Amino acid sequence: MFNTLEDAIAANEAAGMFFFTPDTMSFFDSKVEGFYPSPDGAYFTTSEQFDDQSPRLWTVRHITDNGKTDTIGEFQEYTTPTAANVIAAGLASAPVVRSLHDIATEIMTDWAKPYFGATPYVRAMITLDRITDQYGADSADSIVRYFLANAGTWRGETARRVKAELKGMLA
Repeated sequence: MFNTLEDAIAANEAAGMFFFTPDTMSFFDSKVEGFYPSPDGAYFTTSEQFDDQSPRLWTVRHITDNGKTDTIGEFQEYTTPTAANVIAAGLASAPVVRSLHDIATEIMTDWAKPYFGATPYVRAMITLDRITDQYGADSADSIVRYFLANAGTWRGETARRVKAELKGMLA
């Protein structure tokens, strides 16, 4: 998480990237207009103008804790700074949803002797990212439901937390 734009710029530079360098910003006539810390880095908005005859347009971007920047949506998608900043602020305050792969890894680490009926569903979740993904002919939603139906013997604080997280994805 970055508390300031300066922290994000330093992380980008430390990673050997050039997004915020004066040359890059000048080449694209780019300005950082809004900055919103998030648990996984920060969201920010930039504006760019192709030339004096073109309008200034805004883009929503994300920088991860390792300093990598990504464009969210389309480059120059927004015609006003307010529209771009509303989206960036909303994304920054949205809860971070872990991937099914990450959850399955935690299950395998915590559940020493998993119930045999749950094992194929954990293995399937390892290959999935989102609840909307497909695993062959099965939806990730159904894989998670089958896992939960077979995870009754997995107990403890981690089990309760992870099961609640999975149930929240199904809602």
